[in-house]
Amino acid sequence: MNLDYLTGKKFAIWAVSENKNGKKEQAVFTGIARWVDGHLFLDREDNKFFQLPDNALERIKPVPPSVADILQEAEFYVPIYIAPIPNDENPKDYIQTGLKWPE
Repeated sequence: MNLDYLTGKKFAIWAVSENKNGKKEQAVFTGIARWVDGHLFLDREDNKFFQLPDNALERIKPVPPSVADILQEAEFYVPIYIAPIPNDENPKDYIQTGLKWPE
């Protein structure tokens, strides 16, 4: 799959999760898409890079006009589900993304 056309495009991660009460929550993280050593990164305005999981690349889509405002005028996006960390797991054992869920 050749996704080179994403380079330099405004890109969004549309993250969905459930809070502790089981209610669905959403967050959008935007930046510029950049390829580094064969991996796609979200170059955020705060000079932090987030590497998209390789298995998420097949889910990248153009942003439809109906959700352009939600996805902050990005050109492309990827939907990602973020599961809560189980109580018996150590959060330090997970990849530290640097993405902060809005409060």
